[in-house]
Amino acid sequence: LRGEGRTSLNEALSRYAAMQPGGGVAVLMSDLLDPSGFQPGLRALQERGFEVHVIHVLSPEDLDPGSDPTLRGELRLIDPETGEARALRIDEQALAGYRERLAQFLADAEQFCRSHAIGYHRASTASSVESLVMGSLRGRLLD
Repeated sequence: LRGEGRTSLNEALSRYAAMQPGGGVAVLMSDLLDPSGFQPGLRALQERGFEVHVIHVLSPEDLDPGSDPTLRGELRLIDPETGEARALRIDEQALAGYRERLAQFLADAEQFCRSHAIGYHRASTASSVESLVMGSLRGRLLD
């Protein structure tokens, strides 16, 4: 399947939770970048008795856009999910602001998960799924 178009993470998770008879393990692999948020959807899964784990996946460019020299100057960026285009000027000040907001977003996501007994694992798309899963399993088995 090819992902495209607008989605609502909360709606999808809540709908899935409502369709399940209850219980089990739910693993969400997502960038969590949804304007509607993700917290109510994760809580809906927990309310149905799921043990919830989040694999928070971001690309290397999301994590450090300053490392890509093509992401400088005057740019026109297009959101692949909505098709919305935005003209931006990317300079050191813009990158610093982005890094601050990203750090806060990552900290908030992790804090929410930890405070609600939701497993939280951060990953880069530069890593293989196998190494991510095996690393998480090893860590869990050794804890």
